Amino acid sequence: MQRIQLSVALLATLVLLGCGGPQGLPTHYVEGMVTLDGQPLSGALVTFTPATPGEDTRSAVGYSDESGKYTLTSEGGAPQRGALEGDYVVTIMKQHVESTAPQSSSDSDPGDSSAARRTMVTPQVYASATTSPLKATVRRGNNDIPFNLENR
Repeated sequence: MQRIQLSVALLATLVLLGCGGPQGLPTHYVEGMVTLDGQPLSGALVTFTPATPGEDTRSAVGYSDESGKYTLTSEGGAPQRGALEGDYVVTIMKQHVESTAPQSSSDSDPGDSSAARRTMVTPQVYASATTSPLKATVRRGNNDIPFNLENR
């Protein structure tokens, strides 16, 4: 669990630092609701990956909150929120992590991934850009892009 928290903190730091300087790239606000079989999905990683990679394309990421709402952030974006205008393949993934390490063992490393069982909450098809059927187009201005995932 500590590795996941550290990874999320590192990703957030990199995103906030960006590489586009004070002006940054022209990003556009993106939010939406994520549901799984009609129910809000909290704690899901939402990633927009450019459909056609190019020189000025960047992925954008966000996590859904308790109500299923996500907001995207891009590296180097101005004001470091949203995504660049364009077409994207969208992946959405949520895992349930359960500790399998003995509770009383002082020798176990809490960040040891072998001491955790990971189970996909979302169907695997949505976790990879090569298999995800989810697509999105980000336009200038504010974008509200909802996703309803279904167990297949």
